[in-house]
Amino acid sequence: MTTEVGGIKRKDRSFDSETSSQLETLFHQYQKELDCSHDKRERIVKVSRDVTVHSKRIIFLLHRALPLADKASILMEAECKLQEVAKLLHCIANEVTGEDATRYKGAYSPGVQEFIEALSFYHYWKEGTLLSYSLAQVYMTFHDTTDPLMLFLTPFDYLLGLADLTGELMRVAINSVGSGLWNTPPLIARFIRELYCGLISFNHFSMSREFPTKLNMVLNNLLKVEQTCYAMKIRSYEVPILME
Repeated sequence: MTTEVGGIKRKDRSFDSETSSQLETLFHQYQKELDCSHDKRERIVKVSRDVTVHSKRIIFLLHRALPLADKASILMEAECKLQEVAKLLHCIANEVTGEDATRYKGAYSPGVQEFIEALSFYHYWKEGTLLSYSLAQVYMTFHDTTDPLMLFLTPFDYLLGLADLTGELMRVAINSVGSGLWNTPPLIARFIRELYCGLISFNHFSMSREFPTKLNMVLNNLLKVEQTCYAMKIRSYEVPILME
């Protein structure tokens, strides 16, 4: 603001000082908001890393279920560990409740995908079927209070988790040959083939840059399992008694 005194325009220093004070207050407010946002993101990233670590341990545990003798006890232990991971997801849900749905998604999305991989692997061992989206969301819905708290599972986090599942199933198929479980690789090959056909239908609608890469990975896993089945078939003609 300027005033004219004796034909000379002068700035109103009191106005400049007041404006500067308001701007300083406003920027301090922005600083606090950004600091709170960064702190929250760091907390979410830390919990997401814990989710990833615990989910990987569940996957390693489930690979021990190949010898069918102790399968039931391993599945029971895996169920308990999945509930522990769900508690970590509950912490993330508390952090993001009331926030923009996409603001912190990148901070916890890797952990959620790893959890879906572990959960779907557990479900395959237990039921022999594909984990549904609705059931996966149930594991991410919490009822500790009167109002259920939900950590929303995005469709592509679900699909990317299922894509990672094929890598674990490929390992199961190959290891089952050494354990003499000749029927397992063909069953897994059929399962991955059907899953790949379902995933490829989403390729043109995907907003995720990871999806085409994961799709190629699923195809490679399928080819490895099919090669295993082919080798088994050839071997059965060469040494039939070993395949009985």
